[in-house]
Amino acid sequence: MKKFFLLLMGGVIASAMMAGIPDGYYNSAKGKQSAELKTALHDIVIDHTILSYNDLWKYFPTTDCYPDNTSKVWDMYSNTEYTFNGTSSVSGMHKEHSFPKSWWGGSTDANQYPSYTDLHHLYPADGTTNTSKSNWPLGEVNTSGTVTLDNGVSKVGEPVSGQGGGAAKVFEPADEYKGDFARTYFYMVTCYQDYSWASSYSWMLQNFSDNYTCLQDWAIDMLLAWSRNDPVSEKETARNEAVYGYQNNRNPYIDHPELVEYVFGNKAGNVWNGTDSTVTVPTLTEPANGSTIDLGIIASTGTSVSKTVTVQGSNLSQALTVSVSGTGFSVSTGSLTAGSVNSGTTITVTYTGSEANATGTLTLASGEVSSTVTLTAGKAQQDDEDTFEFQMATTVTAGKRYLIVADNSGTLTAMVPVNPGKTYQYPLTATVTATNGVIILQSDTLAYTLEAANGGFYIKDHRNRYYYQSGTYKTVNASTTLSTDYVWTVTPGSDGTFTISDNGYSLQYNSQYTSYGVYTTSTGILPALYEEVEHTVTPTNTDINDDGAWSMADVTTLIAYVLGNNPSPCLTENCDVNGDGNISMADVTTLIAQILGN
Repeated sequence: MKKFFLLLMGGVIASAMMAGIPDGYYNSAKGKQSAELKTALHDIVIDHTILSYNDLWKYFPTTDCYPDNTSKVWDMYSNTEYTFNGTSSVSGMHKEHSFPKSWWGGSTDANQYPSYTDLHHLYPADGTTNTSKSNWPLGEVNTSGTVTLDNGVSKVGEPVSGQGGGAAKVFEPADEYKGDFARTYFYMVTCYQDYSWASSYSWMLQNFSDNYTCLQDWAIDMLLAWSRNDPVSEKETARNEAVYGYQNNRNPYIDHPELVEYVFGNKAGNVWNGTDSTVTVPTLTEPANGSTIDLGIIASTGTSVSKTVTVQGSNLSQALTVSVSGTGFSVSTGSLTAGSVNSGTTITVTYTGSEANATGTLTLASGEVSSTVTLTAGKAQQDDEDTFEFQMATTVTAGKRYLIVADNSGTLTAMVPVNPGKTYQYPLTATVTATNGVIILQSDTLAYTLEAANGGFYIKDHRNRYYYQSGTYKTVNASTTLSTDYVWTVTPGSDGTFTISDNGYSLQYNSQYTSYGVYTTSTGILPALYEEVEHTVTPTNTDINDDGAWSMADVTTLIAYVLGNNPSPCLTENCDVNGDGNISMADVTTLIAQILGN
């Protein structure tokens, strides 16, 4: 808003203003652009304290009072004067969702939809004005047409040409508050970008999967104009600080007004470096200089392991030279054009070797920028670990274990169990390799048991935690306590993938975020299931007679030991072939099977 007050803020607001932006609050958004920048801001602000709707009048006297008269309500909807009544509701005023709750379906469950009680868009409002506003979109009223309300501050009526998105009416705030509302809406479509908007109220909105801004083009143009013409005021800054004191999150478009342009406006596509200065110097942001990339472990029967690495920069004008060092390491290309790096591209780094713990170096360099990255990889040693084999399944059987694997343009990405104790997660991935349709692993940590349930299956990981989703933020959760709400349907498709669904949400791999999530539509890649077909305990030392060879002569020595005829050549740790703690004819049977390759 354009009003500026030079008065000292009193009470809690003054204390909040002194607090300022916490150090490092926006660090994770720096170096990003456009959709990636918006998602980084989403990740920063979405995790906030959920307030009670019934308690909002406890907060309004702090967040929405005049600096020179803290008992007076600062109402952006009308010129009627209202006075706070302690922490009770004010007669004639409503708790107004400036961003209508009907747009996300009207739910009043704040645990599922924190937007319902988010103070960043909830304002005390004149009740008559709020009733006229209803759930109409923001817009500019055509004063020569039908005007339902004009109270000197707000208007409701038919929109001017090109606005409204098909709505019969729009709500237009006063010029001095248009920037406030614009930045409120930019916050809402950022904080809650994962919502699926109600199709009947899509006048201003789009789903994130259709357009990362979540806004229709006409709405972006209008809100940008409002934000530019009505810059951030002391009122907004003070309110942002006060809300932060209650919710522990902030509106980034008030703290950094330039972010409006970097996400929605004329600087979209430019890297935000934490200020209003567009990055113009050549910059290589990924892979980060000094970072480490782990390619993973080759199965003991495998030959190589690979990882796709994103290379992203900005303002480059020279090609990058790409090279690797270290025995067994290679890279898919020796150079990248400046244009491809500025747009974002990928390379594939591969390890082909037999070392258990191999290290190498990936170097990307030009006359402008350079980045040196440590590479790690290895090969599982045959005599150290067990072997778990998984084969692609066409059907599922209750009680068996499966890998959940998506084919991302030829790279197989298995779902990794979520972190213990943390809710609302997007499971990460591990790259796996299938040889002749079989994935061989030295650990079962990626395996999930499908337990029988009424109407489907329970999904249980190796930590005995059951997986479910709540429809919140498209995330996956895990719990050691089993609930009948955690039932998934598992339906095979004709292409070898499976639709794994819970409450209408399907488990999918999202290549944009390189993680798994649950979606109501085909946003990502449906996974295949690989069923465990064999678990072999690899022999560690079965040269029973210590002659340097492994043959039927070892069987003869073991039989002699079991019969007590010649125990001396057979060491106990060698002769317990099946690892059951005893030396018996069962070990002889196991040894024969191993020698024969069974």
